[in-house]
Amino acid sequence: MKPIDLMYQTMLAELGQRSLDAAWTADFPPEGRFTPVTVKGRKYWYFDIADGKGGRTRRYVGPADDPDIAERVAAHKSDKDDLRARRRIVSSLTAKAE
Repeated sequence: MKPIDLMYQTMLAELGQRSLDAAWTADFPPEGRFTPVTVKGRKYWYFDIADGKGGRTRRYVGPADDPDIAERVAAHKSDKDDLRARRRIVSSLTAKAE
């Protein structure tokens, strides 16, 4: 079997990671929030989001001690904070332009 060139291996790995990131963002949009819930002495992550009918929908994400999930939950919070900051800047700029 012919070995795959390192450049193509790297590109394939990058594509896989970006696809995983895009799926995560689609599944857990910035409008929602992660909530830790303890069940039978173990902590798990759930994701809460408004259902558009005045209520909310809660989805299971995974165990809180999973390092990959914990990293993504932390990144979601920082991305959400950054989104809020960008919205404030845009709001300030548009208010001054009027």
